[in-house]
Amino acid sequence: MAMLQWQVELQNSIRKPSDLVTLGVISKKDLSEIEKIHHSFPFSITPYYAQLINWRAQNDPLMKIVVPSLQEKDIQGYLDVGGEAENTHDDGIQMKYPSTALLLPVPACFSYCRFCFRKRLFDPDIKGEEILRNIDAGLNFVRNHTSINNVLITGGDPFMMKTAHIRRFLKSLFNISSKLRI
Repeated sequence: MAMLQWQVELQNSIRKPSDLVTLGVISKKDLSEIEKIHHSFPFSITPYYAQLINWRAQNDPLMKIVVPSLQEKDIQGYLDVGGEAENTHDDGIQMKYPSTALLLPVPACFSYCRFCFRKRLFDPDIKGEEILRNIDAGLNFVRNHTSINNVLITGGDPFMMKTAHIRRFLKSLFNISSKLRI
Protein backbone atom coordinates (compact mmCIF):
# COMPACT_ATOMS: atom_id res chain seq x y z
CA MET A 1 0.00 0.00 0.00
CA ALA A 2 1.35 3.41 -0.97
CA MET A 3 2.17 5.87 1.78
CA LEU A 4 -0.06 8.89 2.19
CA GLN A 5 1.50 12.35 1.88
CA TRP A 6 1.41 12.98 5.63
CA GLN A 7 3.22 9.68 6.19
CA VAL A 8 5.90 10.68 3.68
CA GLU A 9 6.26 14.04 5.46
CA LEU A 10 6.61 12.33 8.82
CA GLN A 11 9.08 9.74 7.55
CA ASN A 12 11.30 12.39 5.94
CA SER A 13 11.27 14.84 8.84
CA ILE A 14 14.44 16.38 10.21
CA ARG A 15 14.85 14.81 13.65
CA LYS A 16 18.55 14.55 14.46
CA PRO A 17 20.64 17.31 16.02
CA SER A 18 23.44 16.43 13.61
CA ASP A 19 21.11 17.43 10.74
CA LEU A 20 20.98 20.92 12.27
CA VAL A 21 24.79 21.09 12.08
CA THR A 22 24.61 20.08 8.41
CA LEU A 23 22.05 22.82 7.80
CA GLY A 24 24.35 25.32 9.51
CA VAL A 25 21.77 26.16 12.16
CA ILE A 26 23.82 25.01 15.14
CA SER A 27 27.58 24.77 15.48
CA LYS A 28 29.40 21.48 15.91
CA LYS A 29 30.68 22.67 19.32
CA ASP A 30 27.05 23.02 20.53
CA LEU A 31 25.98 19.61 19.21
CA SER A 32 26.36 17.66 22.47
CA GLU A 33 24.31 20.23 24.44
CA ILE A 34 21.59 20.26 21.78
CA GLU A 35 21.55 16.44 21.89
CA LYS A 36 20.87 16.60 25.66
CA ILE A 37 18.03 19.05 25.09
CA HIS A 38 16.71 16.86 22.27
CA HIS A 39 16.64 13.86 24.61
CA SER A 40 14.30 15.63 27.02
CA PHE A 41 12.27 17.48 24.42
CA PRO A 42 12.71 16.27 20.84
CA PHE A 43 12.28 18.28 17.68
CA SER A 44 10.82 17.28 14.36
CA ILE A 45 10.61 19.39 11.23
CA THR A 46 8.58 18.13 8.29
CA PRO A 47 9.92 18.75 4.78
CA TYR A 48 7.02 21.07 4.04
CA TYR A 49 7.69 23.19 7.13
CA ALA A 50 11.45 23.09 6.45
CA GLN A 51 10.97 24.62 3.01
CA LEU A 52 9.16 27.57 4.59
CA ILE A 53 12.17 28.39 6.79
CA ASN A 54 14.88 30.80 5.69
CA TRP A 55 17.80 28.72 6.97
CA ARG A 56 20.29 31.54 6.35
CA ALA A 57 18.44 33.97 8.63
CA GLN A 58 19.38 33.27 12.27
CA ASN A 59 16.25 35.00 13.54
CA ASP A 60 13.78 33.41 11.15
CA PRO A 61 10.60 33.13 13.27
CA LEU A 62 9.55 29.80 11.75
CA MET A 63 12.95 28.34 12.56
CA LYS A 64 12.80 29.58 16.15
CA ILE A 65 9.49 27.77 16.66
CA VAL A 66 10.95 24.31 15.95
CA VAL A 67 14.76 24.36 16.30
CA PRO A 68 16.16 23.70 19.80
CA SER A 69 18.24 26.45 21.36
CA LEU A 70 21.01 26.37 23.97
CA GLN A 71 18.80 28.67 26.04
CA GLU A 72 16.50 25.71 26.71
CA LYS A 73 19.11 23.99 28.88
CA ASP A 74 18.86 26.79 31.43
CA ILE A 75 15.09 26.63 31.70
CA GLN A 76 14.04 25.35 35.07
CA GLY A 77 10.77 25.21 36.81
CA TYR A 78 7.57 23.35 36.99
CA LEU A 79 6.73 21.26 33.92
CA ASP A 80 2.98 21.48 34.46
CA VAL A 81 2.59 25.22 33.87
CA GLY A 82 -1.09 24.92 33.01
CA GLY A 83 -2.00 23.11 36.22
CA GLU A 84 -3.18 20.12 34.22
CA ALA A 85 -2.34 17.54 36.91
CA GLU A 86 -4.90 18.98 39.32
CA ASN A 87 -7.55 18.97 36.57
CA THR A 88 -6.90 15.45 35.33
CA HIS A 89 -9.76 13.08 36.05
CA ASP A 90 -8.21 10.03 34.41
CA ASP A 91 -5.37 9.33 32.00
CA GLY A 92 -5.85 11.69 29.08
CA ILE A 93 -9.03 13.31 30.42
CA GLN A 94 -8.90 16.82 31.82
CA MET A 95 -11.65 19.12 32.98
CA LYS A 96 -10.68 22.56 34.19
CA TYR A 97 -14.09 24.11 33.52
CA PRO A 98 -17.49 22.41 34.04
CA SER A 99 -18.52 22.72 30.39
CA THR A 100 -15.23 21.69 28.76
CA ALA A 101 -13.41 18.37 28.57
CA LEU A 102 -9.94 17.96 27.11
CA LEU A 103 -9.16 14.56 25.66
CA LEU A 104 -5.49 13.86 24.94
CA PRO A 105 -5.28 10.79 22.70
CA VAL A 106 -1.70 11.14 21.39
CA PRO A 107 1.73 12.00 22.86
CA ALA A 108 3.22 13.01 19.51
CA CYS A 109 3.28 15.90 17.05
CA PHE A 110 4.42 16.44 13.50
CA SER A 111 6.48 19.30 14.83
CA TYR A 112 7.38 20.09 18.43
CA CYS A 113 7.03 23.79 19.13
CA ARG A 114 9.78 24.97 21.45
CA PHE A 115 7.25 26.97 23.49
CA CYS A 116 4.99 23.95 24.09
CA PHE A 117 3.47 23.92 27.58
CA ARG A 118 3.08 20.12 27.44
CA LYS A 119 6.76 19.33 27.00
CA ARG A 120 6.50 16.78 29.76
CA LEU A 121 4.31 14.60 27.52
CA PHE A 122 7.18 14.16 25.06
CA ASP A 123 9.95 13.31 27.54
CA PRO A 124 11.07 9.77 26.56
CA ASP A 125 11.15 8.76 30.23
CA ILE A 126 7.43 9.48 30.71
CA LYS A 127 6.08 9.61 27.13
CA GLY A 128 2.54 8.40 26.94
CA GLU A 129 1.77 8.29 30.66
CA GLU A 130 -0.80 11.10 30.52
CA ILE A 131 -2.64 10.22 27.34
CA LEU A 132 -6.04 8.68 26.81
CA ARG A 133 -5.31 4.96 26.65
CA ASN A 134 -8.91 3.98 26.02
CA ILE A 135 -11.04 6.13 23.73
CA ASP A 136 -14.20 4.52 25.11
CA ALA A 137 -13.25 5.72 28.61
CA GLY A 138 -13.01 9.27 27.26
CA LEU A 139 -16.33 8.95 25.50
CA ASN A 140 -17.97 7.56 28.65
CA PHE A 141 -16.57 10.45 30.68
CA VAL A 142 -18.14 12.95 28.28
CA ARG A 143 -21.40 10.98 28.20
CA ASN A 144 -21.58 10.85 32.03
CA HIS A 145 -20.89 14.56 32.59
CA THR A 146 -23.98 16.33 31.30
CA SER A 147 -22.45 19.76 31.94
CA ILE A 148 -19.95 19.18 29.12
CA ASN A 149 -20.88 20.91 25.88
CA ASN A 150 -17.36 21.54 24.58
CA VAL A 151 -14.78 18.84 23.82
CA LEU A 152 -11.22 19.65 22.84
CA ILE A 153 -9.23 16.84 21.26
CA THR A 154 -5.68 17.90 21.87
CA GLY A 155 -2.42 16.50 23.12
CA GLY A 156 0.08 16.20 20.99
CA ASP A 157 -1.44 16.45 17.59
CA PRO A 158 -4.59 14.31 17.32
CA PHE A 159 -4.09 14.14 13.56
CA MET A 160 -1.22 11.78 14.26
CA MET A 161 -3.92 9.16 14.89
CA LYS A 162 -4.92 6.81 12.11
CA THR A 163 -7.80 8.18 10.04
CA ALA A 164 -10.07 5.30 11.05
CA HIS A 165 -9.48 6.07 14.74
CA ILE A 166 -10.15 9.78 14.28
CA ARG A 167 -13.31 9.02 12.31
CA ARG A 168 -14.60 6.61 14.98
CA PHE A 169 -13.72 9.03 17.77
CA LEU A 170 -15.48 11.99 16.13
CA LYS A 171 -18.55 9.98 15.10
CA SER A 172 -18.87 8.67 18.63
CA LEU A 173 -18.63 12.18 20.08
CA PHE A 174 -21.27 13.46 17.65
CA ASN A 175 -23.53 10.57 18.65
CA ILE A 176 -23.29 11.46 22.34
CA SER A 177 -25.12 14.73 22.00
CA SER A 178 -25.87 17.41 19.47
CA LYS A 179 -25.09 20.02 22.14
CA LEU A 180 -21.34 19.32 21.94
CA ARG A 181 -18.95 21.72 20.27
CA ILE A 182 -16.01 19.70 19.03
